Amino acid sequence: MKFKIKDKCNICKKFFFTHNSIDLPRLPITEIFLRSPNYKKKILFDQKINYCQSCHHMQLQNQYDTSHFYNKDYLTSSTNSYSGRYTNDIFYEFIKSNIDQNKKYNILEIGANDLYLIKKMKKFIRSGCTIDPCIKPDSSLKKIKYIKKFLENTSINEIDFIPDIVVCSHTLEHIEDPKKFIKMLTSFGDDKTKYFFQFPSCESLLDRRAFDQIHHQHFNFFSINSISKLLKKIKFDVKEYDIGELHYGSLMIYFKKSKDNIKNKNVQKFNGKLSDIYYDYKMYMKNLIQIIKKYQKRGSKVYGIGAGLMLPLVNYHLNNLLKDFDGILDDDKNKLNKFYPNLSTKISSLKNADLSNAVAVICSTASSVTTRKLVEICRLKNAKIIIIPSMTL
Repeated sequence: MKFKIKDKCNICKKFFFTHNSIDLPRLPITEIFLRSPNYKKKILFDQKINYCQSCHHMQLQNQYDTSHFYNKDYLTSSTNSYSGRYTNDIFYEFIKSNIDQNKKYNILEIGANDLYLIKKMKKFIRSGCTIDPCIKPDSSLKKIKYIKKFLENTSINEIDFIPDIVVCSHTLEHIEDPKKFIKMLTSFGDDKTKYFFQFPSCESLLDRRAFDQIHHQHFNFFSINSISKLLKKIKFDVKEYDIGELHYGSLMIYFKKSKDNIKNKNVQKFNGKLSDIYYDYKMYMKNLIQIIKKYQKRGSKVYGIGAGLMLPLVNYHLNNLLKDFDGILDDDKNKLNKFYPNLSTKISSLKNADLSNAVAVICSTASSVTTRKLVEICRLKNAKIIIIPSMTL
């Protein structure tokens, strides 16, 4: 498959140093569930992640057209996952803390997905508009216009108002040219418009060594430094920000047309070598692999707990060890009795599983809030040992 090579930083256009680049050969695609493990399409693609020491920005080098990865077996939605709902709940509180909650607003949402966030904001809506190519209108939402398109195919004339608030949740990381995207989006507003974005935090990913959160769909990993630099280029400033650590380490920002400078907060910049911290992560995973294999030799059953969308990445960093597990356990009815591509371990019921003499390997590590929930379930089920293939919880 053809792909674009991005060997310069999206923010400052400088080349990356070798010690700040990591090769991820044959990295699997994610978010696909099948009735049979046999999958004829290619699922492994070479990837490389690069970090810019100047901007503190991280991005994929090989940017594939991810629309070719997916079909009817693709599964993702804000409310399909506990962690997806949780992160939007936190984002909603962040938005509320930066607006007058006694007023009504014209609200525009980009990447509305399943409308979870706009529904939470309905008490603040004077008029609303959502832009998303996959959107499904909801008759229970009043005064909302639905534009079933990508942003770049939407004209200003299609929006019936100048927005007071623009909301964009977990969309920017998927955009090949974020500057062009933000510049177009901000053309819909005016000097008073407030913009609220959230996306995975580069700071959080590096501090937690969360390399299982790197996949083909997320082209960019912004830090507060890199997003601020990008916004200043188009005369916008970050007014407030926060990091929600429990789901992808979400960086939440509120920005407006430039007047005042960014409010300073103590966010430490990563000044080490990307290759060094990736080595730390690889050694941690290597030790876990040895532990799991020792328990398998003793005759213990081993289960993967949580059929998360990103489980193929956990399996990748465990050197495909899940193929030898006794099962993958989950209670999402949309996933039961299904398989991941080319992984013969079937997804079965967690509720009905006996873990009293088993090793439980938590597989939903992209979300700390989900990981904690699954650890508690395994504790209550008296699992012999609980293994978490993540360096933080």
